[in-house]
Amino acid sequence: MPQLDFRGLAAAAPGSEFLLSARISERNPLLHQDLVAYEIEHHFKGTGTSRAGSWSKTASRTPELFIELDGHEAVLSGEYELIGVGKVISVKPDERYRGLSRGDLVGIYGVSPQKDDQGRIRFLGRLVTIGNARTLIADQELGLRVSAMVGYVGLLLGALFIGIALRRAVQRKA
Repeated sequence: MPQLDFRGLAAAAPGSEFLLSARISERNPLLHQDLVAYEIEHHFKGTGTSRAGSWSKTASRTPELFIELDGHEAVLSGEYELIGVGKVISVKPDERYRGLSRGDLVGIYGVSPQKDDQGRIRFLGRLVTIGNARTLIADQELGLRVSAMVGYVGLLLGALFIGIALRRAVQRKA
């Protein structure tokens, strides 16, 4: 998948997929303290041996955002997912906001660039992360590696259980 600059984004065909490294514009309105897009996470207490608990996303607010790319402005829209988002604002011991602020460098996986009626390039965002396009790629590759390892472990355990079941079945017949 190509990583585009502003010229590449302006020339991209509608429906095409791409990666961008851009900055969140100062023009974006603040939604919660200094965040312009965010997820709300709640901490759920653990039970049994896992008393530490875990944080889970319970809501998100991902509005259209103005982004700056090579000195030009574009509009990120759609129901994009925030991943690996950096700024954390704790509201209560069991509630926090994680999100994007004005001026943040972000990596974006987007699709379908087109010009709007004001001549700005507008595109749908799929994934947005703090960092740049390389950060986004690295995060996704790590997720794929972890998923593959979990799959391999599951495959090996399944084969082991089938082997044990077959051995017991053969022993019972003998």
